[in-house]
Amino acid sequence: MNENPINNMNTLVGYYLNKNIYNKLNVLLIPANTVLKRTHIALLISQEITLNQEDISSIKSVRLMNEAVKETKKAFNIISLNKVIPLDNIKTKIIPLIAQFSLNPDLLSIFTSMETRDEYTYKHSFAVAVIATLIGHWMDLDEIELGDLTISAFLHDIGKLQISEAVLNKSLPLTKEEFGEVKKHPEYGYKMIRATNGMTKRQALAALQHHEREDGSGYPSGIKGSEMGILSKIVAVADVFHAMISKRSYKDSVPLFQVLRELSAGSYGLYDPRVTHCLISKIMTSLIGNRVLLSSGDEAKVIMINIYDLLHPLVKKKQQFIDLSKEKGLEIVKFF
Repeated sequence: MNENPINNMNTLVGYYLNKNIYNKLNVLLIPANTVLKRTHIALLISQEITLNQEDISSIKSVRLMNEAVKETKKAFNIISLNKVIPLDNIKTKIIPLIAQFSLNPDLLSIFTSMETRDEYTYKHSFAVAVIATLIGHWMDLDEIELGDLTISAFLHDIGKLQISEAVLNKSLPLTKEEFGEVKKHPEYGYKMIRATNGMTKRQALAALQHHEREDGSGYPSGIKGSEMGILSKIVAVADVFHAMISKRSYKDSVPLFQVLRELSAGSYGLYDPRVTHCLISKIMTSLIGNRVLLSSGDEAKVIMINIYDLLHPLVKKKQQFIDLSKEKGLEIVKFF
């Protein structure tokens, strides 16, 4: 499938797949997150499909995510019962797990591990913290800023614990009154963080402002980007990104390239362009060497990223190189 295929496929029994595996006719053979068995390996070999290290995860990485969900659930249960944020537990149990995920160079495997439907509430808080921390690293925030970013991103939705689960998990459209209640969660979260010893106003503002937008169209206060801190801007993008790539009971995940297009379009009014450009650039660069499906129906491989037009890279279709920035009407529609 990619460069540097694994030589002995039979050694992969027990590993997890990070992505869907398709045959040459683009028919799904094995879905992402499957634990590989000998029957799967035999199927791949029969279809002449090889795997790359980026296509799989060890049991260790899966256990890491499971541990993160377990610890997040414990912390949230304490908050729900006692109305107190267990800051020490979060710092000793959860922040180190966020740091470990943030050191993983394989962005696609990180995102794949975050998109399953189950345990969404807990996985979302953890995932937003990881994504925000990655962006913070890439934007060269200093150590203090990065520490503030990680913990405030993890707690960005903490105010939702004061909202009815029936409203939060409702599959039908919310009523005006219900949506009005949901829109209060940033203020609830801000008050909880400000009331927690050891936390700062700067950290609380990231929770308060993560639904604000550059053009003033967000909530709860309708402030503009000039009134927002950089931590708030990063958490806002991380929050939207993870929500879009996630599978929920009422929706499937949005394809990654569509997410990138929407974030890019949102750079002109909704999100800070420095933050979106940073995230999109890193993701596109990580996809060099990956197969993609073009709007023409052809498959190609990403060869080089155009820094002036990130979503239209140089690709190779068979022996033909195509600069998508110069081919009007031809674009990437899906990554494999």
